[in-house]
Amino acid sequence: MSVYESRVDAIVGHPGFTTKPTPVFAIPGMPMAYFLVKPPCSITVDRDEVRVLAEGTTLPLPPATIGNTAALWLVSPEEAGNTMLLGDEFEALLGAVERVGA
Repeated sequence: MSVYESRVDAIVGHPGFTTKPTPVFAIPGMPMAYFLVKPPCSITVDRDEVRVLAEGTTLPLPPATIGNTAALWLVSPEEAGNTMLLGDEFEALLGAVERVGA
């Protein structure tokens, strides 16, 4: 899932994420970060700041480069326990983050 950078810190800093993280990477200069999740993933995520990418979308995972810019891990797979959240778990986390921010 791609998430606008304005939301990334709130998600990564949420207790639900810190106890059960998923890998996250970003490409410097781009206004988003990518949270790696696995199916099932609800197609009803209806948030302007969050986009569900099509299953099988090719992503430039670190240490890949685009031009002279290298993709960077914000939360590495190792830091996430070498596992990914289910898409539906990530959607629930987004709801929890929104409730805290409300």
